[in-house]
Amino acid sequence: MKKPLLKTLTLDSCRDFEFDNNIFEYTVAIPDGNPRLPKICATAEDGVDVKVLRPIRAPHSRTATAKVVLTSGENKTEYVLNFVQDASLGFVMQYDDRYAFAPEYSGKGKLKFTSSDESVLTVSEDGVIHAVALSSTPVTVTAKVCRTTVATLTVDRVERAPLNIFYATGQSNSRGSYDQGIDRPTEQLKMARAPLGNTYFLYVDPNTGAFSTDEIYDFGEKIRSGFHGALTKRWYELTGEKTLMVICACDGVAIHSWAEDGRMYGYAKTVSAAVEALYSAPDSPFEINRRGFFWTHGETQMVRWYERGKGYVQDSKRLLWDNEYYDRFIAIRNNMINDLKVDFGAIVLVRANRNRARKESIELGMLTDLLPIRAAQYAVNNTTDSSLFIASRVGDYAKMPDFHDSTAYGFGFVGPQNLHYTQTGYNEQGRVLAENLYGALSPTSDRTPTELELLDSDGRTRLNDGDELTVGEGGGHRIAAIVLPLYNDAPQVKYTVTEGADICNIDVYGNIRFTAAARLGDTAEITAQSESGLVRRVRARLAAATEDSENDQTQNQIG
Repeated sequence: MKKPLLKTLTLDSCRDFEFDNNIFEYTVAIPDGNPRLPKICATAEDGVDVKVLRPIRAPHSRTATAKVVLTSGENKTEYVLNFVQDASLGFVMQYDDRYAFAPEYSGKGKLKFTSSDESVLTVSEDGVIHAVALSSTPVTVTAKVCRTTVATLTVDRVERAPLNIFYATGQSNSRGSYDQGIDRPTEQLKMARAPLGNTYFLYVDPNTGAFSTDEIYDFGEKIRSGFHGALTKRWYELTGEKTLMVICACDGVAIHSWAEDGRMYGYAKTVSAAVEALYSAPDSPFEINRRGFFWTHGETQMVRWYERGKGYVQDSKRLLWDNEYYDRFIAIRNNMINDLKVDFGAIVLVRANRNRARKESIELGMLTDLLPIRAAQYAVNNTTDSSLFIASRVGDYAKMPDFHDSTAYGFGFVGPQNLHYTQTGYNEQGRVLAENLYGALSPTSDRTPTELELLDSDGRTRLNDGDELTVGEGGGHRIAAIVLPLYNDAPQVKYTVTEGADICNIDVYGNIRFTAAARLGDTAEITAQSESGLVRRVRARLAAATEDSENDQTQNQIG
């Protein structure tokens, strides 16, 4: 088949850009400073998938790269656009930018800075220029000593600032809660902070849904616990993009509340509509760039059951079924695409419920057991495309402050209840989320799958080819596969029984069961294979039921 080609390729702010679909790499000049990067629009013939990987330019970098990837069957074509700053095109800032104007001066006397239009650009005593309004008219900042001009900087225009809208959804670790016994003010002082004018947050009251778009705060000025500050700070360091984090999570809320008619989803829709209206207004100094959500859920809802008409019923012997959680979450994701217009969903893999985890897991402080909700979240990662993926497993390594090894990764990441992160843990969570999201979205990332990891039922033991698993009679045994790196572009994994399919089966949630026809000692081969061809094989052996296997049977129930 012939190579797929673009029909059109346009850049909204580069009128002199000329496109030839037989030329596959371009260099495009952009102004100096911090200009808004051009929006790319590309079209191709029917039946050709077109994916635009938007340009990303880290702070202080003078270049940015974008790609347009065409796929038709097994044929793929890439168009590359390299954006390079050119001082001859002027100096541009975005709204709410800060720029340190520091002219070289070795003489006596203190520099004094002035702006020719303080309604557009203000300047501090130490030369930090702040863009406070949009303007298409040049504004000059002058540095003087006494009456002598040392240097000037002309800002040719102040442009609308592209703004990401990231939603923090789910439960208490998404809200930024702490364990009891934690000194909250001291913890909050540890919050990661980006430079002013780049990272913001809007908080939604989880009880009433109350919020105000007049109360959008800069993370550099106001303290807010959770992973949000670290995520947006690291994202800015990697991309130079401004981000508004909308925090609309609630402690202990069941997944049912995030359903289409649920309370929390109603809050999210309301705040989304307000944010969209705010930034789509003709006089808005911002324009929406990317939208996405971070889902942290399942710490406390593993052992609750929802009964229609009766609400939430606590039953420590009955877990939420994996298939129901999976179906509900996929529906939530689809609703978010339609209502919140999200481009991606990032799953923050949560810890297991400490009332259901194995004794060994509790003693180690590693609540990673593959209970139904965690298994369902692995299944979501393994059965959907790369726009919905597990973006962090920090919770698998988080340890309490009394853990015996203070040098271990994750030490002090969770509080004394072994449930909520400390601010140190939240900071690490945010960093990891930002870096994996960058891997997923950057035009220059290598998203090639490199490893298929297969985990045992404790959620932490890595299984090797040929390892044997014991499945208690009448029970089940869970495994979980995941392709690495987390941001790879071929995440789907399929489980099959490649030997012994007549006596053994495995479902999409990694739950292995022997049938009634199997006899003690019978074995089967289980294969996990990624869409990219990575393979792991283990053997399952049927053994007499034990207390542990009966526990597995309870934990592995499905509908």
